[in-house]
Amino acid sequence: MIDLYTSNLKNQEFDKEAPQNFSCLERATIAGRQGASEDKNSDGRPTLSKIDYSSCLCIVEELILGQKKKLLSTAKRIVPHITEDDLLQPNDFPALELHPHFRYEEGILDGLQVARMAILAKESECLTM
Repeated sequence: MIDLYTSNLKNQEFDKEAPQNFSCLERATIAGRQGASEDKNSDGRPTLSKIDYSSCLCIVEELILGQKKKLLSTAKRIVPHITEDDLLQPNDFPALELHPHFRYEEGILDGLQVARMAILAKESECLTM
């Protein structure tokens, strides 16, 4: 018999169902897709009431807090005496202003904040429908 599983990734329990540990956004996507109408005359958009925006918002808030800590840590490696309030005006520190790693981490934080605003906007849109 030829061994097809050379990387030892063979699932010994192939007859058992794998656990389904989905993140908040994955659950929202799945719920949205399951809520989509099967009607051919439908526009195919998901039923918005099935998406739990509050739990998605909670996850994004946690990501934002983590990224703020990471940004402060990165900034302290560049300018040791910097405070969290100083990060609101990083252009006051030329070393931060021109540092690509700091700017990268700052960009990730900005993206997460945009995602939070998008979730809040979609949630308020659903409440007014």
